[in-house]
Amino acid sequence: MPKLIARAVAHWQRGERVEAERLCAALLATSAGQIDARSLLAEIYSSQREYARAAEQLKHVTEARPREAAWRRRLGDALFAAGEHAAAAGAFRAAIALEPKNPRAHNNLGRALAALGERAAAIDCYRQAIALDARYTIAHNNLGIELAEERRLDEALSCYERATQLSPGFGEAHSNRGNVLMRLNRNLEALACEDRALALEPLNSTFHCNRGNALLRLRRFPEALTCFEVALRLHPELPEGFNGRGGALRELQQLAAALACFDRAIDVKPDYVDPLNNKANVLLCLERFEEMLPWCERLLALRKDYAPALYYRGIALKNLAREPEAIECFQHLLKCHPDHPLGAGYLLYAAAMICDWSHERLLASTLAALRKGEVVVSPFILLGLSGDAALQRECAQSHVRQAHAEPPEPVWRGERWRKDKIRVAYVSADLRDHAVSYLMAGVFEKHDRERFVTMGVALRPALGTPFGMRVVQSFDMWVDVHEASDLKVAQTLRDLEVDVAVDLMGYTRGERLNIFRHRFAPVQARPSMITSSPMISSFRRSIGSTTPST
Repeated sequence: MPKLIARAVAHWQRGERVEAERLCAALLATSAGQIDARSLLAEIYSSQREYARAAEQLKHVTEARPREAAWRRRLGDALFAAGEHAAAAGAFRAAIALEPKNPRAHNNLGRALAALGERAAAIDCYRQAIALDARYTIAHNNLGIELAEERRLDEALSCYERATQLSPGFGEAHSNRGNVLMRLNRNLEALACEDRALALEPLNSTFHCNRGNALLRLRRFPEALTCFEVALRLHPELPEGFNGRGGALRELQQLAAALACFDRAIDVKPDYVDPLNNKANVLLCLERFEEMLPWCERLLALRKDYAPALYYRGIALKNLAREPEAIECFQHLLKCHPDHPLGAGYLLYAAAMICDWSHERLLASTLAALRKGEVVVSPFILLGLSGDAALQRECAQSHVRQAHAEPPEPVWRGERWRKDKIRVAYVSADLRDHAVSYLMAGVFEKHDRERFVTMGVALRPALGTPFGMRVVQSFDMWVDVHEASDLKVAQTLRDLEVDVAVDLMGYTRGERLNIFRHRFAPVQARPSMITSSPMISSFRRSIGSTTPST
């Protein structure tokens, strides 16, 4: 018999699977050699990712050798790989009962329990594995994963740091550390971690995706796009690659291409929440509100009471003039997620649209939070909630501090141009049949052409309506930038040697404040958002406010 199993092993090592299996079958027909034959078959099946078949062979072995923990562990590994996590956990528990001080058994039980959603029990298993072997790198890494899922980010970071200290060549731990640093908004450090992981494993598609995510957070969108494209070349069906590429394209204002990427990610992995959420976000940017709703419902079917889905659904309903449904949606959002940053503001906004003044307490608490410097409502929506000019200013400043904390390098570096005429650029998504253009068309037309060159910088494409064409023709130059990134727009206007740039958007729908953050012109003017509104006095009366209007 030893000669027969040796021949089977030799055939398998030469890649002759069929002959190896034939010899194993011959051994299984005898009373001797069955353990060796089943062990070899399990190895053959595992190498071909036929894990269920491997587990079936190992079950027979454990029945024949019930007191040997190693076979229980091996069975657990095969069951885990086959996706039978509960059975895998049972096998690892049996191994631990036979050999309680084996760290690998505790670690692998933790993996099975984590897959079953029993995170607290998994954490206990990893800690036990580390207690048995303080230098068990994989257990430190796995513990970090579960702590990160629990949002215990500092503890997770310590686990990954320990793992990388023990095994500097452990790429996954470096990359996982980078992911936690991103969540802590330490993005440059995160990028360094992802670079280290890729130096160790340059063909790892997941690491390329993680590096792309770090670059997205650093607003280095073209570089991020390259990372995701490399990941997809390495792994053409990687859903995270499609999702990341879509995110980069969205930031580069290539919204149609971004939607196609999110759709591809969803096709590959239908229950993948991130691209579903991102698709809803892009549809919101495109103002395709009716189309947003089924995607929000799909998200909520996957994750009950998921905050982004409730938020997007409420915004879509509000923009479809379905305010009562929007109010109900935002109320549910705040019930499930009381600390949601913008839910209260949108609820109050939707209520104001139908003269529903029954939310006095929520309004008072929202304004109180604003006075503490919290970002709980957008600057535009606040116009309908309060006439307090100082509060409106603080809201706008808080919004900018949160959304645009780190200004990029300026595009304009102090140059002066020798031209006969001053170049004035009006930047807006509303250079069309819109209230802004109805008010401004005469201003555009009456500029002194002897002294000024006027540019209409369109953040949305022109409309072919009579008034839309009047707006286009009111400028000396028409610059359509609706598919260009913020940086590209700034560079374009710098190359056109704009002297004065005027933002006509403020914080209204479609604004792209980031263009102006790139500082592309010597003079950049943005309109004051402080104004009065018919809604203000109604709300003020409803809570007895004495704040003077502006």
